[in-house]
Amino acid sequence: MTDQKVQQQNESQLVAARRAKMARWADDLNVYPWGHREDGLTSLADAKAMFDQGAHDSHGEEGAEDTRPRVKVAGRCIQHRAMGKLTFLVIRDDTGDLQISCSKAALPEEQFKVAKKLDYGDIIVAEGAVGATQKGEICVWADRFELACKSLVPPPEKFHGLSDTELRYRQRYMDMYSNPETIETFRMRSNIVSKIRSFMDAQQYLEVETPMMQPLAGGTSDLHASSNRSAHTQISPF
Repeated sequence: MTDQKVQQQNESQLVAARRAKMARWADDLNVYPWGHREDGLTSLADAKAMFDQGAHDSHGEEGAEDTRPRVKVAGRCIQHRAMGKLTFLVIRDDTGDLQISCSKAALPEEQFKVAKKLDYGDIIVAEGAVGATQKGEICVWADRFELACKSLVPPPEKFHGLSDTELRYRQRYMDMYSNPETIETFRMRSNIVSKIRSFMDAQQYLEVETPMMQPLAGGTSDLHASSNRSAHTQISPF
């Protein structure tokens, strides 16, 4: 059996295991795994910037009121480790990464079970105070934790899947999830195109879109599946 077939078989087994876990969560923990809307979210970069060292230091004093800022954040799990009554995970959105700290004492039992058994790629919503761990890592100490969407397909293997150029180009969503620098590249490209378009609009230029497929030779040849006719891709103006 080739390495590629072994990898496909292993991935199929992982997908089956994730489906089975999703079914158990739905039955035993009343978890809805197909995603839902969440309003009032704070980006991870903004949540991290809200950390207040003074409020964090005074939180441990006896009788002191908890003045730490509260946030509700969401992101995709990229790191996870369970340590008995504590579970730590790192989530990612388009602005960066942030650690979520889950204590069994602070969460309902069902929510802590979900946090403890989370898979890489799962999208979660957490709400709580912005604080820090004993090692000084800024985090959200969750008192509410929910699965927003279950990931059935595991992320690519760290050192091989992400180096596959074709995979990165064909599955940009996977590339952006795995490589934050790709998001910055696309954000920069979008800003550049927007600035050029604004400048040209101010100069009274007219934007015209040409057909992507045409019957006359202008680029590469192709066969249009829906009409069974030969067509040619346009020569891109960019």
